[in-house]
Amino acid sequence: MRNLRLVIVLKMLFFSAWINASDNYDLLLAGGALKGCSSYSVEACKPGIKFESAKTNTLYLFSVDRIDSLQNFISQLGLNEFEGLRELLPVLADFSNQMSFEEPLTRRALFDLFKDIGVEDTIRNLTNQEYYALLDYLEFFQNDGSGGRLREKANFSFTKSEASKDIWEHFSSLTKYKHTLQELSNEKPLVLVVTASSRDNFEAVDFYVSGLRSLGLDARWLPLSAALLKALEQNKVAGSAVKGTVEDACVNLDKYRQEYNQFDRERVYPDLASIQLDFCRNPQSINQLISRASAIFFNGGDQSKTLSAFVSNGSKSEYLVALENKMKKGHILVAGTSAGTAVQSGGVFARYPIAMVSSGNSKSAISRGAFAVEAPPVRCESDACATLLEPGDLTYRQSGGLGLFNKGVLDTHFSERDREARLIVLAQSTNAKYGFGIDETTALLVKSDEKSLHFSVVGQAGVFVADNSASAYQKILANKTVSHSYSGNAHFFPSGTSGTLVFEENQWSLDFARPAYEAPKSKGDWRELSRAICKGANQVSGEFEGVRVLLNKHPTTKTFSGKDQDLCGYLFMQYAITNY
Repeated sequence: MRNLRLVIVLKMLFFSAWINASDNYDLLLAGGALKGCSSYSVEACKPGIKFESAKTNTLYLFSVDRIDSLQNFISQLGLNEFEGLRELLPVLADFSNQMSFEEPLTRRALFDLFKDIGVEDTIRNLTNQEYYALLDYLEFFQNDGSGGRLREKANFSFTKSEASKDIWEHFSSLTKYKHTLQELSNEKPLVLVVTASSRDNFEAVDFYVSGLRSLGLDARWLPLSAALLKALEQNKVAGSAVKGTVEDACVNLDKYRQEYNQFDRERVYPDLASIQLDFCRNPQSINQLISRASAIFFNGGDQSKTLSAFVSNGSKSEYLVALENKMKKGHILVAGTSAGTAVQSGGVFARYPIAMVSSGNSKSAISRGAFAVEAPPVRCESDACATLLEPGDLTYRQSGGLGLFNKGVLDTHFSERDREARLIVLAQSTNAKYGFGIDETTALLVKSDEKSLHFSVVGQAGVFVADNSASAYQKILANKTVSHSYSGNAHFFPSGTSGTLVFEENQWSLDFARPAYEAPKSKGDWRELSRAICKGANQVSGEFEGVRVLLNKHPTTKTFSGKDQDLCGYLFMQYAITNY
């Protein structure tokens, strides 16, 4: 076991809502469930705000016209494509001829209708392509009364969740500070919004753009997606293709979107489709925007989708390289939530590549290990997918994600979904020295170099760190039963904690601060178990989500809890986990 030299600085600090600008963090990594007041989510708003002429829901129109449009689309495809939808559409067409709805329906009302028609099971068994084609073609275009598109509106300053609002304010403050470091002509700090994590890249644009503008920022959508990157790469291959000709891949951008299960989007979001087309025809404008930006924000969803927007055939796009170079100068804040955080991990640290988690739960991780394969589709049923994976299996991308954070594996929605074992298994299986798990409505602020990492934790809960500097794994076969045991050290830093990690000595210098917000006691079994340590216990054990956990306090362990002991902060807590 490696000798560990600890330098612990424990200070009782009251939480401050602002990070000193001199810290100049380069990453804001949120763990998901980051709330924002909007016309879609008025329950997330403080009283007193009204959104005039704003989109409040996604609606669908079950009509002859919409079903005819879908049938026309399918008729242009090969006979072996969309077979399930081909069988379903005549049933829907007959019903629509008898009872066409003039008023649009909510998603729930639409699926209630499918149930009444008797096609609920048929729709459930559609392939992903068929399922999303059906929903996209039935989606209702919402008019703003002037011929334009009705938009979702957001105002993050009126967000009811104080922890979420705190994170947005940190984002705004750091972005404005980055702006002061550059000689830029734009008066307001420019923030680029990337929505590539969503299946429908257009759906979340209004929320983030209007919400970030409410913070005094110049927010603009950067329409990079897997479809756009594929079209741009195709045009590079074509070389001499003339804009607007058949050889110009941008002309077929809608067909590239269909490859990623996005259909009929130019009808529902004509303005955004036009913006994406302009970027396709003028790709130099992408790097121009990156050069002027003070921050870039990645939305949640599926991290593999975001990766496909910046990496093609295993190679970094020029846009990712431009982003990397600007970040190395300290001139741009890279931020994300949920999948937008998970995708940042990658690169190489301590001689080993840093992986990107893609799916799975702790129960499967501890019993079956980690699989370096693509995650199964979101709608995949266990008997309907051509895969050897079982539901819940832990999957990861061995070569990582964007690589803008290379100090360890990143995981999100962490304590709330009991992902400690998932992170430990993945970090140990890939020889990652550290794994960082970020709780919901919480953000990890980071600035690092080759020698050290400087960080702060803000928001509602905390950040878990799996420390593999002294870890071990055992596989035991007894009575035809296989058990897997993982042990090592773990740390948990509640909101308000800041500190520095010096890599070579595994030396932590910390300021533990009292959390500003109460963490939900009903979420997170591991987090709940650790509270007993802060209350005086030297050893605790428990079993949850198919994982047996032992936590042990030893001489080098340091603990800290707030006034009400809502969260137990600890450093070098020994753990052992097993499936039996």
